[in-house]
Order: sequence, then structure tokens, then C-alpha cells
Amino acid sequence: MSALAFNSNKVQELRRLLGRRSSRHDERRFVVEGPVLVAEAVAAGWTCEEQFVPEGSDSAVTGAGTVFELADGVLERVASTETPQAPLAIVAMPEDRTRELLPAASFVVVLDRVSDPGNLGTILRSAEAAGAGQDSAGEVRPRGRSQAGQEGCEERPVAAEDPRDKE
Repeated sequence: MSALAFNSNKVQELRRLLGRRSSRHDERRFVVEGPVLVAEAVAAGWTCEEQFVPEGSDSAVTGAGTVFELADGVLERVASTETPQAPLAIVAMPEDRTRELLPAASFVVVLDRVSDPGNLGTILRSAEAAGAGQDSAGEVRPRGRSQAGQEGCEERPVAAEDPRDKE
């Protein structure tokens, strides 16, 4: 298979998931960037459907789904960070566990519209230090260069609820 060009359907699907919250919500899939976070997603048992790496790269993560190679320069145009790290992986959203997790929780942190990954990371570390057992968070939209807030999220129970699902 030849490397995918910027205008290929697969690359456009990747761009849509990165750029549109509604697409992530509707398709129940999101994108994880970088070898560490993709490997953590695999280790946490999340379903990684596909991964995208630069052509000729050895950056694919074992168990992270079908590997697609990107033509020269495509990764840089598609990724949400200034200096992207391969792979980019499309991951299925875990099932909503809010109703399952909350009754057993004695200390819960509820977050709403946190858009800075660094702030999320600080909140999660502070909550863990204070003894919080469960984290209930809406969608996190990574911006800029920092992925600090995403570190460790895979190891904590997270329940996400979208207000659009309420009647």
C-alpha cells in the first residue's frame, strides 16, 4: 500500500476527529498522539483501531491497530501540535461508566469545560494526592504543545457525560 496523501479519505477522517468535537462525540472515537500515550492506551485495554505514521517510520506501536503510512509532510499538516510525534492513533471511546462508578465513590472530582491539558494534569494530580478515587470529566480538547494533562488519565477511572445526551 502506498503512503496516504493529505487529501485521502483516511487522512480527512483523521482531521475531522482532531478538529470537530461533534465528530468525536457522534463516532465515539478520538485521536491520541505520540508513542507514550498510544502505548498507554493499548496497555489500559482501550481499543485502538488505526494508527498513522510517517512513511518509512518505525514508530508504530504494537497492538495499536492497523498501520497506515503518511506521505511526507502529512503528519505535520494533520496533527494538533506544533511538533507532532508519531503515531497518531484513532481510539474508540470507552463505555460511559458514570452510573457504575459514582455509587461506590467516596470522593469525586467533577470537571466542566477544562480546555488546558496542563490544568487538567494539575487537577488530577492534586485530586489523587487528596485521595480522590474517581474522576468524572467531560471531553478534554488538547491545544498547543502540552500533553501533560493527558498523562496518567488512562490509569484512572474516568466517567464522561455529555449534557447533549440529557433529555
